[in-house]
Amino acid sequence: MFKYLIRRILSIIPVLLGVSVVVFLMVHLIPGDPAMHILGEFASPERVEQLREQLGLNDPLPIQYLKFLSRAVQGDLGNSLISNKPVVQEILRAFPVTIQLAFYSIILSSLIGLVAGVIASVKHNTVWDQVAMITAMFGISTPSFWLALILMWVFAYTLGWFPISGYSGLRSLVLPTVVLAALTAGSIARFTRSSMLEVLGQDYIRTARAKGLSSRSVVLKHALRNAMIPVVTLVGLEFGSMLAGAIITETVFALPGIGRLAVTAITTRDFPMIQGIVLFVATLFVITNLVVDMVYGYIDPRIRLQ
Repeated sequence: MFKYLIRRILSIIPVLLGVSVVVFLMVHLIPGDPAMHILGEFASPERVEQLREQLGLNDPLPIQYLKFLSRAVQGDLGNSLISNKPVVQEILRAFPVTIQLAFYSIILSSLIGLVAGVIASVKHNTVWDQVAMITAMFGISTPSFWLALILMWVFAYTLGWFPISGYSGLRSLVLPTVVLAALTAGSIARFTRSSMLEVLGQDYIRTARAKGLSSRSVVLKHALRNAMIPVVTLVGLEFGSMLAGAIITETVFALPGIGRLAVTAITTRDFPMIQGIVLFVATLFVITNLVVDMVYGYIDPRIRLQ
């Protein structure tokens, strides 16, 4: 297990290197001039050219990339072109809001999705199954911005239970958490149902039932654990996406998280900020996948032994 963990950690290096190359090339293909955006459309060409030289934007792309990479390996992602503050500082300022939103959302969506998926599989082809899958499909199909606006209108504007927008503590995260959880819970429920139905048809499940084990023991102790591998994969991917910043949700609720920071950076052509956010998000995805692989070994000892 230790050797496997070392190999996985070492594999992170080329992945992040490739991500850094791709994002560097992509941000330089975005239309617009950061210097022009900073100075305004009425700035003189001489002033724009002077600022471009000062920011290093006139250097050849390979030189710009090597400078970016040499700073990145030291934990320095440069300064924002707009606020002139360190990119790392800006990301760390926004990350606590996003990590809280992602954590609460994945917990809520996993609980709802697992319960609904297990009930749908055990009550296969019954009204319980149909209701669970219709609800899951509704959750998957509902646009996040529409659900966010409905919840804001009912629970924030009409009832006044929660803040309409902004971040002022945990109460500000209740409605965004429900929005993200509703979208993710449907996918988890469908995956859980599909995986459970496949496992419940296996010979060892029929053997367990023939031995007289209770339905609860068969479902929870034998079937669910073996059906969790694809579900854990989905949960890991969804959690990684949430850590990347739920862009629409954070924008609608005006939460100062990673997603909103990324939208602002793209709008203002803030190259260092865009590169830093994407590299940070890629690191989170890789770490999340590593944790998921470790959970595989805990769920199924055969994977750990291999």
